Amino acid sequence: MQKIKLLQLISKKMFQNGIKAMSISFIVLSFNANCQNTWTQKTSPSTPFTARNACAGFSVGTKGYFGTGGDLAGTTSDWYEYDPQLDSWLQKTSFPGGARQAMVSFSIGSKGYVGLGDDGNNVFADFWEYDPLTDVWTQKANFPGVARTTAVGFSSDTKGYVGCGDASPGLKKDFYEYDPVNDTWTQKANFGGTARSDANGFFIGTKGYIGVGEDASSFKQDFWEYDPILNTWTQKANFGGGNRSTATSFTLNNKGYIGAGDNGSALKKDFWEWSPNTNTWMLITSFPGTSRSDMMAFTIADKAYAGNGNTCGGSCYINDWYEFSSLTNSIQNIDKQINCKVFPSPTSGIINIQYEIIPNTELTLSIFDVIGQKSINYELSSINKKSTIDLSNLNNGIYFYEILSGRESIKKDKIIISK
Repeated sequence: MQKIKLLQLISKKMFQNGIKAMSISFIVLSFNANCQNTWTQKTSPSTPFTARNACAGFSVGTKGYFGTGGDLAGTTSDWYEYDPQLDSWLQKTSFPGGARQAMVSFSIGSKGYVGLGDDGNNVFADFWEYDPLTDVWTQKANFPGVARTTAVGFSSDTKGYVGCGDASPGLKKDFYEYDPVNDTWTQKANFGGTARSDANGFFIGTKGYIGVGEDASSFKQDFWEYDPILNTWTQKANFGGGNRSTATSFTLNNKGYIGAGDNGSALKKDFWEWSPNTNTWMLITSFPGTSRSDMMAFTIADKAYAGNGNTCGGSCYINDWYEFSSLTNSIQNIDKQINCKVFPSPTSGIINIQYEIIPNTELTLSIFDVIGQKSINYELSSINKKSTIDLSNLNNGIYFYEILSGRESIKKDKIIISK
């Protein structure tokens, strides 16, 4: 662990004249971040949970959810909630579609979505919505492509995307968009690479990404970007870890991560970080557990969580759980002074942001509701040093905002909307 020299001066001023304002200033000196990726072992799911692989899972707000998958007895349907603050697990209502593995899963807003997969004998095309607040599953419109297993899925803030996979027999490369508001599927442009199974995908900013996996002839390392607006695929830099299938992926702090899995000759535990800004892969700290395939992973706030999987390619299922933390490598050797003030709160809908930053760096404001769903993402001008933002389209209630300088969080607080 490298030493980090940090001199921090925090001053808070509260004004009360119908308006509350908070002013925070700090100085960071010689912040060296050369090796900032760390894994920490956490509490594993407990009985009745069994060691397994090829699970479904996602995060909603401050909690993670996962279950189903294959274990020594076959396939499973049980479902669990993970609380990272308490580092504890709670069993929830089982997946109602029956015991299953190798499904697609993602979250959109305050709901999670799970579907497709196989039970060891049959493949499926059904699709289900999970509401964490009520612990209720609701069946939605079936996936319109051929029933399949080992497909790949990811989601934007408003839409879900599913494609590729094994239709048993036959690998696929078709690709579909799911609209949860209308409960409808729309076929989009086919995936840019070859038809395949066991690929990995994620969404960063306004683009989706799919790569690696296995086609009819070989394990793959190609990596592709999908533009939902243009409905086009563009090939990007090959995955840095070489050919890979049954790997694990997640996004964190606007970077993509792929690691572990099978390279065709051995199971792996290396992890690679991909930057959409530079289109480059960087080897980071390896997963600390045993090398494995079909591990589960999701992100909650500024941490990722991963575990379980298969450690031998046969029936060597494992039950463990790890937390991953990443500090940006871009905030190296910086001398920066920031002053920032956000007001008023409560507000009827208009907020003002005053800020100074040396040297000039673009700032981003993100606003989330109480369950962690992003409502607004706003780029703050580095020239004007002042912005006025209209939040009147949001409902009354408590929201949280975060101001980022690049990928460095410089301020977090709550704001109340009362119209």
